[in-house]
Amino acid sequence: MTVSATTEQQAFQSVKRACYAGLDSVTLRVEIARRVERVVPCDTSYFWTLDPETGLVSHGVAQHVSPRIFAEFVGHHYPDDEATQVIDQARAGSILKFGCAPELRELLVSEGIHQDVRALFFTPEAYWGSWCILRGHAPAFADRETRFLERIAPHVAEGLKSAALLELSAAAGELVEEADADLASPATTPGFVVLAPNAEVMLRTPAVAPYLGDLSIDGVADDGQVPYPVLSVRGRLLRARCTPDQAPADARLRARGRSGTWYSLRATSAEPDASGRSSVLVSIEPSARREVAPLLFRLYGLSPHEREVLLWVIRGEPTKGIAAQLGLSMHTVQDYLDKACEKVGVRGRKALVAKLFQDGFAPGLMA
Repeated sequence: MTVSATTEQQAFQSVKRACYAGLDSVTLRVEIARRVERVVPCDTSYFWTLDPETGLVSHGVAQHVSPRIFAEFVGHHYPDDEATQVIDQARAGSILKFGCAPELRELLVSEGIHQDVRALFFTPEAYWGSWCILRGHAPAFADRETRFLERIAPHVAEGLKSAALLELSAAAGELVEEADADLASPATTPGFVVLAPNAEVMLRTPAVAPYLGDLSIDGVADDGQVPYPVLSVRGRLLRARCTPDQAPADARLRARGRSGTWYSLRATSAEPDASGRSSVLVSIEPSARREVAPLLFRLYGLSPHEREVLLWVIRGEPTKGIAAQLGLSMHTVQDYLDKACEKVGVRGRKALVAKLFQDGFAPGLMA
């Protein structure tokens, strides 16, 4: 496929505009895929975001999707060596990743996919997402195409980061409005799903059904597929079990549903059966304010010292008291506050607390 320099520049400018247009994450990814396809065509693509705290897949947008491929990738390959390789590449500044594990390669070929490239989107704060572009029997990706993906990557990373911040802030604002109106937060019932060793659903509680529906991937009909955040947190748990001396008792993930609701997922293992295989219990419930709030610190790029000072500010501690608690001078404390205000985009202590939704921080965060 021949693409003129003019068409390529127009596509670049179009993608760049989308990245800074204040779009939500789903709309942003859909628009980027649509605008890039003019210069980098594909047969299938998977464009997912990650929880920056854990690196786990939190939401996916698919084009001409094969649920089997993505379920296999997220549930078995990504949380293991694949995740380590991708994160190491991102830390090293690599934008593109070619090739995949032999087992996954066999699956791709069986589905008619022979060419693949993955674009990695990260900022100095975190790794925000990845876009896997797949082709059937088309020629390998040309240098022109890979250069284009490398060119848009920094802008896409900033767009994904801004979208995550926008969505978390919106969720926070709703919670603050409830608190300001002296309304109790609506009661939520955790939902539970039990996954067999082959990742199929064995049991689920009635309460989990709407959560699973909200977490299902965009572009895939509700055909009984396990949502990818559920597979992702299960995969992380199984990976941890491979190092029993260091394995945690559970794995956790925050993921955003199609409705905009943020969910907290937790995976734990059941007792192994006679063959040594275990089912996995995943609990899902809408995230509490105390679970959403810390991620805002990361998204705004606050330093550890700025976070520590801000937590005391949220508790109502005056500058003099914070200085005494942390063994700092009042000037240093104020300097951290001023820097936090600059990053958040507000002026003054009260505006800073209001922006970061005071009721989103629980006393437990001070532990």
